[in-house]
Amino acid sequence: MRVQTLIKQCPPDIRRVLVLSPGLSPTLDYYLPYVTTRAGDAPIEVCDSSLPCAAPPTLEAGTWAVIFRHAHRSWLDALLRKSGQLARVTWFIDDDIPAIWREQTLPRLYACRTFLNYLRIKGRLERLITDFAFSTPELAARHASPDSEVWPPRKIAVPLVKTRPLYFYHGTAAHRAELAWLAPIVAEVQRQFPEAWFEVFTDRRARELFRGIPRVRCIYPMSWPDYLSYTATFRADVGLAPLLDTSFNQARAPVKFFDITRTGAAGIYSTGPVYNSIVKNGVNGFLVPNEPKRWVEAIIRLLQSPAERLRLATQANRDCGTAAEK
Repeated sequence: MRVQTLIKQCPPDIRRVLVLSPGLSPTLDYYLPYVTTRAGDAPIEVCDSSLPCAAPPTLEAGTWAVIFRHAHRSWLDALLRKSGQLARVTWFIDDDIPAIWREQTLPRLYACRTFLNYLRIKGRLERLITDFAFSTPELAARHASPDSEVWPPRKIAVPLVKTRPLYFYHGTAAHRAELAWLAPIVAEVQRQFPEAWFEVFTDRRARELFRGIPRVRCIYPMSWPDYLSYTATFRADVGLAPLLDTSFNQARAPVKFFDITRTGAAGIYSTGPVYNSIVKNGVNGFLVPNEPKRWVEAIIRLLQSPAERLRLATQANRDCGTAAEK
């Protein structure tokens, strides 16, 4: 694409800003503050342009449209139909997208997908874009004259969060069935309790179970010495120990009670012969039948109850010492 530098020709009076971004991304978060400073008092509307445009965007005379990296063709068509209303249309590029296909060091699937997305909208961009912005001087020098506009990244204004509840399940490869059973429970907890984070040990195959669930941290299982070192500083609010009712599981040792207690968390355990022998329901943990709804309720209850978590975890810590002495 032939890039022209037309920024100085754009009307300075911006009445509204429409930002198109393919979902949330570091690019949007680090560079949107710069757009905000340039917009002055003009209202800013941010739209997800990765999906087809379901409704016409709000456009009025003096609108500045900013396209971050990519936009679905339907969004560009909507802008083209209202091009007379637009003060300017800026395409912000933070990677060399037009040349990405020639880069041999990138994964071919990623390079192909990105380049094809660019080709699909290339003609529309050429008719629509009035100016370009780049993330680095090097990128600007490759595609425009030396005085092309380069936008500096800005720090992200992250709101202070007093608490970020964390619950976890540190199972091994032997617990693949438990992981599959637990995944929809985690999805429901995350939907109902958007402040929560979940950490799970999964191999490459099992982590697909949690793909798409927000605020999930997947960690590859580790050796026992490494796990002891890791949990020496790991702290959490709630630990999970689901155990499906199988002949093999009924003969397991209740070691997850000790693992969870070592992290300072309150534990939720499957009702059955393994944990019934060491967990007193409501005293040093929760014993819950393997009913997904009951587990969702128990997890959310503890995530929302710091005092109850502390009481259960404190008693569990005492009982771990007593159990070790028997």
